[in-house]
Amino acid sequence: MKKIFILILIFLCFVVIIYNQLLIINLKKEIQSKDYLIKNINKELDNYKFDPAKIYAEIKMSYKDGATSESLKIKYDELVKYHSAAPETEEAKNLIDKKIREEETIRKKEIILAKKREKARKAKMKPAEKIMDRYGCSYREANLILNHKIEIGMDAKLCRASLGEPQNIQRFNYPGSEFEMWFYGRYSQRAVRIENKKVVSFIGF
Repeated sequence: MKKIFILILIFLCFVVIIYNQLLIINLKKEIQSKDYLIKNINKELDNYKFDPAKIYAEIKMSYKDGATSESLKIKYDELVKYHSAAPETEEAKNLIDKKIREEETIRKKEIILAKKREKARKAKMKPAEKIMDRYGCSYREANLILNHKIEIGMDAKLCRASLGEPQNIQRFNYPGSEFEMWFYGRYSQRAVRIENKKVVSFIGF
């Protein structure tokens, strides 16, 4: 009975050893497979780095797909880094320069179109609306300007827009009070007091 037990124990130890050996073999194969894969990836990367034709082909494809000049420059920088003297580098530069010119042409056309739209928009506006658009004022203030009138609290710039440039401006500086007097008319018989860039009083209007 004792001998049988010993034989069983020896057999089990043998099975464990064989199993461990198989595990080690499989693990080595897996490591070798990963090493092979890594080597292939590195080889592909090296081929890419040292193959200007591939980089230039990608730049051409991106150009046809409508990529911006900025995105094309990212690939172009790789060409310059690894292949500054390659003919593909010069061709890529010419392609990017062409893209920049195209973008500038589009930008100029957009500016011209925007100006035409703005001109058309203003042409459709009523006189009061044009003043509101120009000075950023209210509809009531725009009507005052149209009729060359002013009111207390009106901004100085709107007062100037309504009455025009004053014939004379006098500035006064007293303790706790600074203001300007704008005089209009041949004998300055009309005047506007401006304080803190606002109309605070006026006479003759």
